[in-house]
Amino acid sequence: MPSNNSEIPLTPTDQIMRDLRAAQPDRKPCIEDLDPEMVKVLRAKTPAERLAIAWGLWTFARDTLRRTVAAQHPDWSEYEVHCEAARRLLHDVSWDGSPGPSVQQSEIVSSVEQATSPTPDVS
Repeated sequence: MPSNNSEIPLTPTDQIMRDLRAAQPDRKPCIEDLDPEMVKVLRAKTPAERLAIAWGLWTFARDTLRRTVAAQHPDWSEYEVHCEAARRLLHDVSWDGSPGPSVQQSEIVSSVEQATSPTPDVS
């Protein structure tokens, strides 16, 4: 597995995001407002239902990232793919794409172990 971000090729999406950040250096990431109708729908849900929605979004993002990493590095083992996805999900890359704070190997291993454990029952 690569030891730093300079060895990881940028995806087309990464390149677009890098170009957008360069064109708008003062723009910070933000959370957009929800549509009022969507707010009503979410407020009507039970905490368990909202948690299930959040879990579904999380697993979708994690699995999509794993597939992306696997496609970028077809020679990597499943473990290396999981570790790289965990590193990215643990925010080991800063907003501008430069290396972020170091993530300890134990954190990556723990994240991979949690990701491969059975899905929690939220019902």
